[in-house]
Order: sequence, then C-alpha cells, then structure tokens
Amino acid sequence: MAPRLKRPRLEDGSTYGELQEAALDEQVGLKQPKPHEKLWYDDGSIVLATDVHLYRVHKSILAQYSTVFKDMLDIPTGDGSRADEGGIVSAERWDGLPLVRMAGDSDEDVYHLLMALYNREYHQITKPTSLPIILALLNLSTKYDIPVIRREVIQHLAIYYPSESEKWVNVHETPLFGEIYDTPKDANFQLLISARRCNAGPILPMLFYSCAIESLDTIFNHLHQLDATDLKRIISGRELLLTTWIPLFGTRVLRPQQRCKSAACSDARIRMFAHWVESCESESRKFPLAACCGGLRGIGNEEEYKKLCTFCINESTDSLDFFESTFWDVLPFIFALDEWDELNKDI
Repeated sequence: MAPRLKRPRLEDGSTYGELQEAALDEQVGLKQPKPHEKLWYDDGSIVLATDVHLYRVHKSILAQYSTVFKDMLDIPTGDGSRADEGGIVSAERWDGLPLVRMAGDSDEDVYHLLMALYNREYHQITKPTSLPIILALLNLSTKYDIPVIRREVIQHLAIYYPSESEKWVNVHETPLFGEIYDTPKDANFQLLISARRCNAGPILPMLFYSCAIESLDTIFNHLHQLDATDLKRIISGRELLLTTWIPLFGTRVLRPQQRCKSAACSDARIRMFAHWVESCESESRKFPLAACCGGLRGIGNEEEYKKLCTFCINESTDSLDFFESTFWDVLPFIFALDEWDELNKDI
C-alpha cells in the first residue's frame, strides 16, 4: 500500500487544505444574513430572515395588518413547518426570539413592505414612487393578505391606469415614478405581470392597453417576460385597435363619407381621414385614447383644420364624446377580460 502523502505546510504551520477550508468558512460567513441597521427594534418580538438581512420587528404589528402573518405566528414552531402562503416557521431562534425565514421573498421586497408598515409616509398615493417599491408592495401585500397596503397600491396605480373614463388623462401633473429613480422602459410590462399575478382587476385593461400600443419591436423584446395567454391578449388586442377601433375613430369623428355645404370642409375631412389611417400604426398618439384627447386638432395639420366648417366641428365634438364612452365600455373585452363591474371587485 502506498504511503499516505502529507499535506505541505506553510511557514505558519498551516496546510493548503486548512486554508481552503478556512476560506470556505469565511465565504459562508459572508452569506449569512445580518441585522438590518434601520429595521431592527430592540423591543421587537420576532426576527424575519431573508438571504441578506435579519429584521427584528413586532409580532403585534405583523398580525394587525396581515391575516397570513397572524395565522403563521399562531402555528406552534416545529421542524420546518411551513405556512400556506408565506415564510417558514421553524424552531430556529435568534437571541431567544422566534425566527421566520421569508421563503421566496427578496430582501429588497421585504424591506419595502416593512417600511410601508412602519412608516405610513413611505408610500403615498399623492407622491411619486419607484417601480421596485410599487411592485414589492403589490406582490407582498397580496401574498401576505395585507388589505390596507394592497388597496392603497391599486388605488395609486388606478390614477394612471384608471377603470373610469372620466379619470383618464393623457398627462399627469404628478408622475407615477419620481425623476430621481431610473425607471426601466419595460415598466408597463412589469406592472402588467405583477397585476395579473395579484389579480388586480381594476388596472388590468389599461395596463394591457398601455402594452399593446407599444411598437411591435418593443412587445417582442419582452416575450421572455410574458406568458403565452397574456402575449396573445396583447397581440390580438393590438390588432383589434389597428384594424377596427382606429379606423372607426377616424370615421366617427371626421365623417369622411358625409358631404356638407362646404366643399373645402368635405375635402379636408377626407384628406385628414386618409392621413389618419396611414400614420396610425407608427404613432402611439394615434391610438384611440390619446386620439380622443387630441380631438380634431390632433388628427391633421392646422391648415386642414382651418378649412372645417363650424357645423362639422360641433358634430365631430359630439361624435368624439360618444366614441370615447363606447370605447371605454368595451376596452376590457378587447383584451378578453371580464367586464368593468367584475374587475372592480378585485381590490
């Protein structure tokens, strides 16, 4: 039998193997979650653990806002007992306190949720926020059944993705996302995915609409984010907008088939309609809702508009109101969703 070779030793007497083991232990130690500097209360009664941080918070606060946390904390600790909806309740303890591992939740999301619970000014409907905050609060308030946070977030998003035509505006005085945040271009798609997962019915039609009026290149760039059903809804809905509703808007508002007493007005409306149909696919402002905001002046150039007679301008204004009301009623069906009354129940 060959003699066993000894590990070479370094000047301090340690072997290469011992150094490798020590380095591995150090790496493992670096990965251990550490107490969070801000969300660590000395009088806290429970510790929530992510893969990055430990949060020492209060059972009473969690149980007050969340039925899932309340039920989870009522479960006697055992060997890895799992709550139905959230973290893992186990026999582990931290400094004598029960420890709950937030299984499946990112450290950033848990931080945003706890900040919203402990600081009610952290997220406000009247102030801009960031995409990570709004996504974290919608996802976790749904997962852990925190109605006060979920309702607040959906109401905030409903300002920008409304369920009532009277509340839709093309430009908002207060933006959804603050300028100090680097908001990704795919924000609408990320919000749609989260809203679908969380069954946030009231904001779904406008989120689908916002995604559908993006260019085809933009939509296809996000194939990896969307499931097959939602991708089909977006593509099919976009096709309906382009082939049915955009031409219908031009027909209703410009009435190119109707001659009036002014030949100049009649000819101008025909030219404006032709330009409208030709350019609609390349410009998002030509899609129905933005077009409604632009009205007649948004369809053609100013010179053509000046040729319209007063009677046709008044008729077009009435037709515009009717078109907007009708379009809004059918918007959920364009994307194969439930009617507004059913969607508005999902708050």
